[in-house]
Amino acid sequence: MLLGPLGVVSTPAATKMLLSEDQADASWIEAVAAAFENAGSGSLSDFEITLAGTVAVTGARGLQTLLLDKNLTPAQVAATWSFLSGSTGFNADEFIRSKSFELASLNGIPFTVMDQAGRYALDYALDPLSACHVDGETLNLREAYRRMGFKEGERSLEDFKKDLEAIRKSLNLAQARVAPGETIQLVSLGRHDGAMTAGISMGNMDEASTVGVFVSGMMSNVREMSDAFDAFNAIRRGATSNTAMVTWIGYHAPNMLEETVQNRADAGAPRLASFLDGITAQRAGNPVNRLVGIGHSYGTNVLAEALKRTDAHVNAYVTLGSAGLKYGTTADQLGVDEIHATHADGDNIAQTLGRYVQFRPPGGDGGGWYEPRVDPRDLEGAHEFSSEETEDGKAVTMHNLVNPIDWSGSPEAQWLADNLDGTAAADEVGYLNPDSSTVGKLNEIMRGTWAEK
Repeated sequence: MLLGPLGVVSTPAATKMLLSEDQADASWIEAVAAAFENAGSGSLSDFEITLAGTVAVTGARGLQTLLLDKNLTPAQVAATWSFLSGSTGFNADEFIRSKSFELASLNGIPFTVMDQAGRYALDYALDPLSACHVDGETLNLREAYRRMGFKEGERSLEDFKKDLEAIRKSLNLAQARVAPGETIQLVSLGRHDGAMTAGISMGNMDEASTVGVFVSGMMSNVREMSDAFDAFNAIRRGATSNTAMVTWIGYHAPNMLEETVQNRADAGAPRLASFLDGITAQRAGNPVNRLVGIGHSYGTNVLAEALKRTDAHVNAYVTLGSAGLKYGTTADQLGVDEIHATHADGDNIAQTLGRYVQFRPPGGDGGGWYEPRVDPRDLEGAHEFSSEETEDGKAVTMHNLVNPIDWSGSPEAQWLADNLDGTAAADEVGYLNPDSSTVGKLNEIMRGTWAEK
């Protein structure tokens, strides 16, 4: 609700005047006016008036309601949290616990808070001691399913539970891979188009000077979050600064058929853009020095579309085995300082199924019914780096990140797979195998020390 007239108020002093009739706490009004004056904004937006009025009239109670308004931008969420966390009588732990499902994916609040909320949500949903439903599932699990926005029938309770258990297991695996005392954060927990979503950071997202955000590709899901951990750990060990690496599975990834169209990328991009905006908003007082977006397969498309939407300054856009970008995509649209792209000779999926087997209705992006997606290596100024055997590491032999397709149920199919590319499953090297040349180059890109070779 707006507690002042619509439009713009010219000075912080005017804010005090607008609120003087309803002031509940003069010190809060002074604090709001001082904050806006220090920001040097010169004028107050409708949201700033709303925020000031909420602080003055209803205090912490009103700020809690305002914070959960789904129409707020990450920057507005960050501003609201700033006042809420410092308000008199605010019990942060009680609020985070009671609103854990809402806060677990609220971009703009501190990542420590998102992590705390997400872990509370996991504990609640997976509590084995909660009262049992007649069909054997706990009431807590059913309530968690509802609070996360899942609709009856779009995902079974059994799969929902397995997703949550996999996320918890991934958090434990990540913690086991870092040194004692290092921070692991659950920086997102939610739902998108019927799929479970999550983000896990190796490193403290509230403090890291360098941040990498990895976006997953076709058929990825939260049960595979640990695939990136060994590579991330290698990158962080080679870092010269405090580095956080995030694996972000925050959208409903496409299956093989859906990969041929743009829909999943267009649906996932706003969510990723909001996550990137949340990093900027939350770190406004202590900006990230280097922010790098890394995409794999279809995730390169999602990331490119997010970069077209975000207000965050992303230093580098990196693609691994790209399935191609939306027809007409240009380097200028991405708004990044650097573009890095690689495609391994042993990757026989990205440049076939990815770029050439895809369709769209006529019009829109101008590509007609069928036109190859844009190869990020062809973008103006793109730096193409090798994923073959180099001084940085081993050659990548497949499209997958770490593990080859499992044909163990069919010895004939496994024999065919091994002989088609000449590499046995046990010898396959993926893009995020820590011994790959790709990870060696990512280490340099994250540090900003890469060079043309």
